[in-house]
Amino acid sequence: MNHGIQAATGEYISWLSSDDYFLPEKISKQVSFMISHQAEAIFTNYDCIDNEDQLYFRFSEINEVYQSFYFIMQ
Repeated sequence: MNHGIQAATGEYISWLSSDDYFLPEKISKQVSFMISHQAEAIFTNYDCIDNEDQLYFRFSEINEVYQSFYFIMQ
């Protein structure tokens, strides 16, 4: 990921891990939101799904997202 960020030449960077996927209009909606709100960074909520695309966890509160990233960064 670090090498990709360093090599990036565009205006925006989006992180997509090998076991993740984006919904078709995710990027265009986020960039549009960023531009209209003059945001420098943005992230969205996400769902955890299993190998059969069955939802097994959905973050429903923004604090849950923050806590999960805090735990990963420890």
